[in-house]
Amino acid sequence: MPKRTITVETRLQCNTELTNYLNSTVSVYEQVKRSIWHEMTDKNYDKKYAKESEFTKHCRNKYNLHSRAINSIIHEVKGTMHSYMELKKTELANVTNKITSQQGRVDKTIKCLDKLKPKVTDNKATDKELDKYRKYKQRLYYQKNRLNRLKIKKQNLEYVIEHKIYSLCFGSKQMFRKQYNLFANNYKTYTKWHNDFVKNRDKNILFLGAYNETLGNQMINLSYNEDTDIFNIKIRKIEKTNNKKGSADNYVLGDSIKFSYHKDDIIKLLNEHLSNNKNKQSITYRFHKENTKWYMQIIFDLYFESTSYITRCNNGVIGLDYNDGFIQLAETDKCGNLVNLQKYNLQYHGTGNKAKTEIEQTISNIVKYAQSVGKDIAYENLNFKSTKSQQIKATSKNGKQYNRMLHQFDYSRYKQKLQDISFNNQVFIYYVNPKNTSKIGKEKYANRMKLTTHQSAAFVIARRYQGFKDKLKPIPLKGKENLKQVS
Repeated sequence: MPKRTITVETRLQCNTELTNYLNSTVSVYEQVKRSIWHEMTDKNYDKKYAKESEFTKHCRNKYNLHSRAINSIIHEVKGTMHSYMELKKTELANVTNKITSQQGRVDKTIKCLDKLKPKVTDNKATDKELDKYRKYKQRLYYQKNRLNRLKIKKQNLEYVIEHKIYSLCFGSKQMFRKQYNLFANNYKTYTKWHNDFVKNRDKNILFLGAYNETLGNQMINLSYNEDTDIFNIKIRKIEKTNNKKGSADNYVLGDSIKFSYHKDDIIKLLNEHLSNNKNKQSITYRFHKENTKWYMQIIFDLYFESTSYITRCNNGVIGLDYNDGFIQLAETDKCGNLVNLQKYNLQYHGTGNKAKTEIEQTISNIVKYAQSVGKDIAYENLNFKSTKSQQIKATSKNGKQYNRMLHQFDYSRYKQKLQDISFNNQVFIYYVNPKNTSKIGKEKYANRMKLTTHQSAAFVIARRYQGFKDKLKPIPLKGKENLKQVS
């Protein structure tokens, strides 16, 4: 059964009982999280606590918090630890690729030097050859230095991964280092920097979901009022109190909460818990602070049957070719013939908010068109991690332009948004092997059908999903090998 993890966000009203409680609690929550982080990343953690339940009991007594709140903090810390190690593994893979690429450059330079070395040794080299030899020697020096630095970095990463050494700055290193140069970072006093650093550090509270708990969460109960069409929330305070069990002083109430998206799905989740349905699931809540405003996020899994897709590939497919600055669409019929072409321009680049909004709107338009014609979407499954990791600092204008284009080519976000928006609109998408799509399109369809390279590539992508096999022409053999083949 297809599923996607959905995160729905809404802004909370300011100066309410709920936001006032969050403002007073976030520093306590974050302080406990940092302390638990240091304990869990300690080398002797496994020796001290044989079971996680023992560590949970230790934290409950030490920090005077509910065990349910401690569970949420431990879960968040474990997720951060896992993400940290995965990031280091990715860095190690990138460094390994860079070492391979750099070693190839060193070998190439050495070959060039070996060709010139006999003439230089015998004092028979021309001025031009001697000048070239000296440039190669200088280039080799800097290339070997870079190669050595990469090898040292690889050794350090391997040591960190092997011994599970965690080094993390809560609040970001960039913000932390600003204290060493206050005036350059527009700070007149240390106190002003410290206040901003604390705001940047203490801004998240997570309440972990549990499917067997009331309304899917250990600490929060969310309810829907049909008469007012709003949601109400009831939060258990994370601190232990001497009040009686069930006392109103143990809880914080919030009302007038509205959701613009997935409201029906949230109501369905709550009704499944109220009716004790077998399909009930956990609901995780995260509160996030930006400046003085608080936002509440609901995180849950959304399922639907495979037969619920409203698009098919029987009558044709929509192929997408993603490029720097535009998305090319090509639509086919059931026989694999081209019936429509559409180009969607992308003005903004990089990872800014304008680029994010633009790519969302563009993909939304493409998905709506797929809905209207009832056709599946095919796209290429590309991965640029290895290519990006092998890039070096360019000196020429074309090289700088290519590096800039490659690193601003945000294919991962395009792919993620295409999957999310298609899932929400019940449009089926399928990724095809990207091998030689542009070459095949240019060779087989571009000239014959008066198409551009990208139009023909999108056409090949659509046909490949439909099962049509487009191949490159075999390269003819030359000379004696050709004669042997003919005979």
